[in-house]
Amino acid sequence: MPESNPLADLSRATSAAVAAAARHVVAVRDGQGRPLSGIIWDGGRIVSAEECLGGDDPAAVLLPDGRELSAEIAGRDPTTDVAVLKAETGDAPALEPAGLPEVGALTLVVGRGADGPLAALAMVAATGPAWTSAAGGRIDGLVRLGLLLPYALEGGAVIDAEGRLLGLAVADPRRRGLVIPTATIARSVETLAARGHVGRGHLGLALRPLGSTPGLMVVEVSAAGPAAAAGFLLGDIVTTWEGEPVGSMRGISRRLGPDSVGKDVRLGIIRAGAPHEVRVTIGERRHIEG
Repeated sequence: MPESNPLADLSRATSAAVAAAARHVVAVRDGQGRPLSGIIWDGGRIVSAEECLGGDDPAAVLLPDGRELSAEIAGRDPTTDVAVLKAETGDAPALEPAGLPEVGALTLVVGRGADGPLAALAMVAATGPAWTSAAGGRIDGLVRLGLLLPYALEGGAVIDAEGRLLGLAVADPRRRGLVIPTATIARSVETLAARGHVGRGHLGLALRPLGSTPGLMVVEVSAAGPAAAAGFLLGDIVTTWEGEPVGSMRGISRRLGPDSVGKDVRLGIIRAGAPHEVRVTIGERRHIEG
């Protein structure tokens, strides 16, 4: 009886897993000609990486069965990097979702190019709790992959060793692979289906950091915005948000995610050298790219 070859066994297993996952993955070419991948989420809907999908023109989609279709961009959620495209994909069953993996677990990133499936093997390099993106979106868990993600794989499926869907493959600013978990995708898809867009919180303030001095100075107050209604004035210095110090624009931006809309918040300010508190109800601003 021939001896088992663990490396050959692993190779056969990964090849089979890629082939199975590839039945749910499409190639996407946006209106500007950039190639990326997408996942068939359910009959008629494809999810892909919002940040890589240039413009709102229809995208060309290559299905696993070889058909080429035009796909309308049905919605974009820049806070979670999820875009939804509509196309006649048929009744393909969705990939089974997986929970969050452990550090050291092996994953496969599966995409599709013009000539067929694409794949990369990656170890889970780091995990963590739910986090807030720079655009204010809630991501249901941190999963960082130990690879630099090729552009054509962005928007593809990240699967675990059982072939279950961990989430959407995206890249951070250094091209390091990240996973947008399935729970986050599902929430964005349902919000886009119900509302057509994902809004962000809006104060109606333009703020400027003060360098080494804590706080952010108000340099513009939108006449019809929530801050104007709350009585903000030019020159006010915002120092706290619900009692927590704020010293950067990013700190404000992270607090103005989709879940913030309609909330009443207490902002600490300095006005004419004296401390004050102002309550403001956060408004909604629909995302406009750029």
